[in-house]
Amino acid sequence: MQDILSRFSPGFRFDPTGEQLISYYLARKVHGRLTPEETDMIKVCNILYGEGARPPWEIFKLAGHKGGDDALYFFTTLIKKTRKSGARRMSRTVGTDGGTWHGDGVEEVTCRLDNREFKGTKRRFRYQNKQRPDQHGCWTLLEYGSESISENVVICKLKISEHGLKESRKRKRMDYSSEGVCLAGDNAVTPENAAPAVSAIPAMGHSMRDTLENDPNWFENHQGLMGTNFSMEY
Repeated sequence: MQDILSRFSPGFRFDPTGEQLISYYLARKVHGRLTPEETDMIKVCNILYGEGARPPWEIFKLAGHKGGDDALYFFTTLIKKTRKSGARRMSRTVGTDGGTWHGDGVEEVTCRLDNREFKGTKRRFRYQNKQRPDQHGCWTLLEYGSESISENVVICKLKISEHGLKESRKRKRMDYSSEGVCLAGDNAVTPENAAPAVSAIPAMGHSMRDTLENDPNWFENHQGLMGTNFSMEY
């Protein structure tokens, strides 16, 4: 999506409404009417659900999205669960490591196509995986569809949740603070082996000349502090 957005004026953002996603993009996808530009805006991703599915952060990377991008839009085909009762249920599992998309509610979307009004749905899901506490609850999925257009093809909007953003900022702060920590050991810096403060170096000019006259060995004793390439003229 970044490639196509770069062709527009600065500030342009792809942010269609639920009705536009269903009435326009989904309908055109199902009937094979998407333009090349529209195909680049909303790609196909069929690794969202099922045993071969990939977790949301991997889908973000595979799509070329960066961490700062707001959302990723894509078409996907739902996978039906096999049930003896014959009830129509869709698989929401993610791979085989305990991940799943947990339903958080559904809203009705009123749509119009060819002067005809029909109903669509907006389903909200939250990624859950207790085996990955760093990602548990950190991703949100919005699923737009309508049985009037297709029974199994939908448009999804994947993004990092507010909880995920807070956790990401927290980890960055922890990483930043840990950079300044010096672990104890043979090479640990202590008051005893710390380098002399900068104020230990006398100012150049008369004060330096007076120092050398009173202490001829001063330069020799401070050679390591001044550096091997240091030279002085007076």
